[in-house]
Amino acid sequence: AGAEVGVQYALETLSQLVYYDFDRSEYLTQAVLPLKLDDEPSYPHRGLLIDSSRHFLPLASIRNLIRSMSFAKLNRLHWHLTDAQSFPLGSRVEPSLAAKGAWSPQERYSRDDVADVVNLAAEHGITVIPEFDMPGHMKAWGFARPDILAQTYDRFNDGNSAAFNPTKEQSYQLVESALRDWLVGNGKEPAYFSGSLVHLGTDEMPFSAWQSVAQRPPRAIFRDFVKRMVTYSEKLGKQPILWEEGFKDGGNVPQQAIIQVWLDKNVAPQAVDAGHKILISEGWYLDHLDTSWQAMYQRDPAASLSQNQRLSLLGGEGCMWGETVDGGDLEQTIWPRLGAVAERLWSSVEGRGDVDEAQPRLVAFRCMLLERGVAAGTLGGKGRSSPTGPGSCNQ
Repeated sequence: AGAEVGVQYALETLSQLVYYDFDRSEYLTQAVLPLKLDDEPSYPHRGLLIDSSRHFLPLASIRNLIRSMSFAKLNRLHWHLTDAQSFPLGSRVEPSLAAKGAWSPQERYSRDDVADVVNLAAEHGITVIPEFDMPGHMKAWGFARPDILAQTYDRFNDGNSAAFNPTKEQSYQLVESALRDWLVGNGKEPAYFSGSLVHLGTDEMPFSAWQSVAQRPPRAIFRDFVKRMVTYSEKLGKQPILWEEGFKDGGNVPQQAIIQVWLDKNVAPQAVDAGHKILISEGWYLDHLDTSWQAMYQRDPAASLSQNQRLSLLGGEGCMWGETVDGGDLEQTIWPRLGAVAERLWSSVEGRGDVDEAQPRLVAFRCMLLERGVAAGTLGGKGRSSPTGPGSCNQ
């Protein structure tokens, strides 16, 4: 192994080759030894997004999830922390953001809570990437600071009825000072997050919010906003990630920004041709309960890219958006379907992949998850499925 995490991956593979023989009362290896295995991931970025704004996720749930992610050799935890619905993350710059923005006084994360998650993730070879969604999806900032927002109607009935007010420099001052504190610290106290990546959102901007507060065209303002925030994150020493709208509507976005494709797979080659590295999440939305593991397995992340363009594909993420999930059903909704995504990002599977050939591996993986205490749903159903009757773990 070329790094410590490679040793971890090797030990995880070995652990999945060992089983307990009840008849002989001893541990045995599967009938594959002696075995020489040369293995490495196809993509460096193999992630899962979790959403603590739509529903607060307790630290115990996140810890358990980190542990289970390591079983599938996933290495990025994308933590969507702020959105229109709630603001659970503490801020030393503006403590009222969480005090007034969290669902309840107990449903908040302190700096020590975040450090606990970041450190545990690192022990399991996982980097935590915080997301602070902007300039849309910012309504919860306004529970404490309504002065930094511009209001509009709730077009999709999803709470996204306010946006950052770009006409006030105080809006930028608050957001930038909060980002600095979370990402690099304040000189006396350490940062909340130590990784090199930060996600700045930029999806689903309600442009109507800017029509009443600004004289310029909303999309021109959006381009300026994206450029300013990308430049600022780089000033802090962080590489920014943007949802695909940041590229589509953001104009000449600095090439250092990574573009995450979630809606239109045709954006992927366009972003690469513009000089960006990309991530794929389109087709891997775990909150879409009617999407089976087979469909997720057959999603080739490189399908829309030429051979040369594939060099700019960093990998992808399964996305567990939180509108209909909390700590009570988090694992059952994520697993085992995320295992199909993990295999696509690790193994060199060409094209759509053979689900019949993959199924025995996913069956064994689900049984292992249950054995290790992970509340995985069934393979026979779709998302968050339960057994239909008595039977083995191979359902």
